[in-house]
Amino acid sequence: MAKHNLVQAIPSVEPVRIRLLSNPETAYANPGGGPFLLSIRTTETKIEQRITRTEAQLKELTIFFLLYHAAVGILD
Repeated sequence: MAKHNLVQAIPSVEPVRIRLLSNPETAYANPGGGPFLLSIRTTETKIEQRITRTEAQLKELTIFFLLYHAAVGILD
């Protein structure tokens, strides 16, 4: 979904004048703004969720590793 929205929104990015008339600047933006920004935010959220899951799995593996070595030490 995010990739599709990005593909749809990127061609509509165009130069937009910003700031005052005495000191104009140009920025590149998606005039609608919605689908493109929403796609970026959705992608960021998914990445954050994956990082959180990965950190939780790493904690579980660390605990398992410590318990495994403790059990092996007891059996020896």
